Amino acid sequence: MKLYKVRRLLLIVALLSLSLISYVSSGMAAPRTYIGVEACKMCHENQYKIWEASAHAKAYDALPAKEKTNHQCLSCHTTRGTAAFPNVQCEACHGPGSDYVDMDTMKNFKKVWDAGLNRHAAETCVNCHNKNSPTFRGFDFKTYWMEIMH
Repeated sequence: MKLYKVRRLLLIVALLSLSLISYVSSGMAAPRTYIGVEACKMCHENQYKIWEASAHAKAYDALPAKEKTNHQCLSCHTTRGTAAFPNVQCEACHGPGSDYVDMDTMKNFKKVWDAGLNRHAAETCVNCHNKNSPTFRGFDFKTYWMEIMH
């Protein structure tokens, strides 16, 4: 009789736990993930060509070998602060691609903005282009934006 009560109690606890997990996870957003420049390139060939010709596309490669493991350097010379996403790829400025990668969203500007595409370019740029950078020589957003506008 005692074993039956223990099993019943364990079953109730398990069901309550699963219900709680289901309830909590249903209100949580899907994790934001980075998809990489190659995924963006598939649909945005012209933007890719502009990026490819820019210093952003060579930012990681421009680092001396000893700085390619320095977190402070990687935070601006890679996407997401990791060599897994070398250089300043699309998502470094526009945010994680998982937010807006589906075709239905991408074909509708309002949905893209609502889904999270970063459009605060000047604010984003100064996260790296600032006096804390050892190579900083001043930064005028309007001037530099004309070089990378896409």
